[in-house]
Amino acid sequence: MYNILISISNKSEKERIIEKFKYKLFNYLDVLDINEIPKLINYNHDLILLEFGEKIESELDISDIINKIREINKLIPIIVISENNNIQDKVYLFNLGIDDYISKPYSLEELIARIEAFIRKIKLIQSSIDIKPKSFNNQEVVRIGNSTIFLDKMIIKTGNEVFHLKNKELEVLKLLLKNKGNVMSRDFIMKEIWGRYEFLSDRVIDIIIVSLRKKLKDNARNPKYIKTINGVGYKLEDEI
Repeated sequence: MYNILISISNKSEKERIIEKFKYKLFNYLDVLDINEIPKLINYNHDLILLEFGEKIESELDISDIINKIREINKLIPIIVISENNNIQDKVYLFNLGIDDYISKPYSLEELIARIEAFIRKIKLIQSSIDIKPKSFNNQEVVRIGNSTIFLDKMIIKTGNEVFHLKNKELEVLKLLLKNKGNVMSRDFIMKEIWGRYEFLSDRVIDIIIVSLRKKLKDNARNPKYIKTINGVGYKLEDEI
């Protein structure tokens, strides 16, 4: 059963959507004030459905709302419904971090199909990150900065804190270590880790990197170890 946050100002339109949600057995939380969305979001929600008016780029709170959502949850799909059909405004919202844009008038059946497709994709991504292997043959211990990484135990020890690595986090970290000092594109990482990845978004790489940086205490704003190479991908610095 899916859990959806919905904020639609048009009453009759919202009632139509909610009726369809009930028919599909979707759980939903109807948020009257769109500005409250970032306060209500958590990792139990599967998707956010928002409605924006005609003046998109001029509404500063839209940028603020999307940015706050992405700070809390980088993976959750955001679908926007709007009467605005301006290409520049659509591009503006996609650049902010939304996943889909549906112009009015639209088919309710198509909206539901898009919602289900996005949630299926995200659940596949999440399951691929969370799966842990039964064992690893690699017995190495590696140091990055103040962190000690026990590859065989899938553990990072940073100071007095101990962090457990998930399967894909470990694989990405091993790939970074193997290619230390070299820039790796997201596409290269995806192919090396997943092989076939048609169902995946490259955003999954960004999420794993964010998690690794947290466990290594690597400043996200100015990372010292895992560097972001804008427009390309990532690299692990030579001197670590």
